[in-house]
Amino acid sequence: MYDLIGDIHGHADELVKLLTHLGYANGQTGYQHPSRKVIFLGDFIDRGEDLAQHRALLGVVMAMVRNGHALAVMGNHEFNALAYHTRHDGLYLRPHTKKNNEQHQAFLNEYGEDPEAKQQVLDFFYELPLWLELEGLRVVHACWDARSMQALTALGYGAQLTPELLVKASKAGSTEYGAVETLLKGYEVPYHLV
Repeated sequence: MYDLIGDIHGHADELVKLLTHLGYANGQTGYQHPSRKVIFLGDFIDRGEDLAQHRALLGVVMAMVRNGHALAVMGNHEFNALAYHTRHDGLYLRPHTKKNNEQHQAFLNEYGEDPEAKQQVLDFFYELPLWLELEGLRVVHACWDARSMQALTALGYGAQLTPELLVKASKAGSTEYGAVETLLKGYEVPYHLV
């Protein structure tokens, strides 16, 4: 049995309260339950410029995933973080605009002066699949879209983000961009007031 938890956005204290409420206990290999696992739905980071709980939260999540107590998929904020910290042809894949800087500020506050720890987190983000298909259960951050998954699979990627896919999915208009945007953000439709 699985407990699905999404969009934690750096709130470690709230995650620990929820895990405890669900019957998970913190042991030598992280929070675990005798008969259940968590599936994290991504968006571990960002939100709240002054929030200082990203390290604690990622410590809990990474231990649970790496020790088999949880599974996780990538959210759009993990994708954005990888693009924010990755240069291609001399430019960052996610531009360091005022808006992007502000959105990512809480993460930068905690990891900006520690490149080794930051790289460990970014490496973990690369380990997160874009989707999971388990027996009787399908998991994705935003939108289960077979066409997007088939497009990525046909291009040789499948559910795993690679550095090459990150570059291509960061270029608006590409097949990769459309597929990853749909999986991680869903479909966007114009909204008109009547």
